[in-house]
Amino acid sequence: MQKILITDYDVDNLIAKFSIDKYYFTLYDENSLNIVDLIQNNTYHFNIKAKKNQLFNISFTILDPNFNDTQLPLKYIFISEDQNEFSSSHLDTRIYHEITALSESFTYPISEFNTNYLLLNIKPSSYIQQFNIEYHMIKEITTSFNLDKNVLLNLTDLYPNISYYLNIASKTL
Repeated sequence: MQKILITDYDVDNLIAKFSIDKYYFTLYDENSLNIVDLIQNNTYHFNIKAKKNQLFNISFTILDPNFNDTQLPLKYIFISEDQNEFSSSHLDTRIYHEITALSESFTYPISEFNTNYLLLNIKPSSYIQQFNIEYHMIKEITTSFNLDKNVLLNLTDLYPNISYYLNIASKTL
């Protein structure tokens, strides 16, 4: 909110124009959200409750009547891990470039210990008639393993930016 102070003059008419360029949505217990009439170059923030070692499948679908192969539907998608809802100081941020399709799906592993929220920021390249975002928590990733001596461990499905801990019970190595 802006305060206007004019002490030397009388104001008879004041016209103020406000424009909104940031929109905030929280997906509490809903796993999907439809938004209509997304405006070019505005920023849209989607907040999801999360915690460390969760693996999410995130997908979106865009209905864009003006889409052509020469223009990207979204300028970017930023994914941030935050301690607070809609925080501006992120624990970790990853950038997904080149969103070339009108529909895409990807997995995202939560890696930071203090993560409470996953924040997705998008910026449309042009007017988007309808945008649908959907997420599912696939599983919680096991990252700590206790090994007895003479035990072989085979690790599969390792995800980037996740720390894995091997606890080896031994007097000497």
